[in-house]
Amino acid sequence: MGERRGLGARRSALGKLLGARRSALGKLLGARRPALGGLLGIIIGIAGCSDSTAPPAPLAAVPDFVYVADSAGWSNLVLWKSGVRTTLTASSHNTDPNSQGARIVWTSDRVGRLHIFIGHLGATLDSTHQVTTGNSFNRSAVLSPSGDSIAFVSTRSGTSKVWLVNTPSLTQATFDAPVALATGAANYTPEDGPAWNPKGGTIAFTSVRTGTSQVYVIPSGGGTAIAVTNESGGAFQPTWSADGTRIYYIAAVPNIVLRRINADGTQPKTIAGDSLSIGGPASCNADACLFGEDPSGSSGNMLAAPMSGAPVQQIFPRTAAGERQPAVVRP
Repeated sequence: MGERRGLGARRSALGKLLGARRSALGKLLGARRPALGGLLGIIIGIAGCSDSTAPPAPLAAVPDFVYVADSAGWSNLVLWKSGVRTTLTASSHNTDPNSQGARIVWTSDRVGRLHIFIGHLGATLDSTHQVTTGNSFNRSAVLSPSGDSIAFVSTRSGTSKVWLVNTPSLTQATFDAPVALATGAANYTPEDGPAWNPKGGTIAFTSVRTGTSQVYVIPSGGGTAIAVTNESGGAFQPTWSADGTRIYYIAAVPNIVLRRINADGTQPKTIAGDSLSIGGPASCNADACLFGEDPSGSSGNMLAAPMSGAPVQQIFPRTAAGERQPAVVRP
């Protein structure tokens, strides 16, 4: 009997002790829960701000550009500036626009053959001046980043090759003699699509020296051409990223796509696929690459592929036939 009373007393004392400890533990946890909750909220907030989980940002503003549109039997240059369109040329075929600063170069047959012209680009096109002359066909002109030289494609040696000429003043009465870009290819090997690196010093172009058109890079003064692409279906119409580290080009893999590759030939990546019926070339700045969709078809759009990796965006739906060859107006 005494033993039972002693056991009961011990159990009662143990229960009180455990109850007291549970109460103290509860108070401790209760005091810490707000602090833990605040810390957890901070951690979740930081994770929510992480770039790795945020979707790519769409293009905030479309850069001004010049493009080609067919109208009344002619191919004309049109300026798209802050959503307003202004036709720049008339009464001849005008294609291949490229601008640098307030200058623009393009191809026109206004004198009977395809020649390169240059003009002042403001709200309209004025002070136009012929750059090339003779019986050859000349096209695909691009201004150097400094604006003092023009690279273009010409048949003046019998085969399409890349040539260089000093940029003339808009009042110059004479024609400077172009010089062929020495690329190391045989004289009979066609070469095309020159594109100046925005940082200067190098030119991208295409050559079929290996049997299939591929993109090459070469010093602007000539020298050893380095192959950048190795596309089984060919690579065409290169253009540079604004920082001069990547090249965008049209490829047939086997369908027509817009692709991007590092200037050293690494990490090729498809930017826009064949479902868009891409009609190159593209033109890029730091924010986006612009290109036309299905320019030879009955429907299409002018499109922008944001550099952020966001989906391709429509700039405007087709309003005239053959809207193509957008060229970003570069400051």
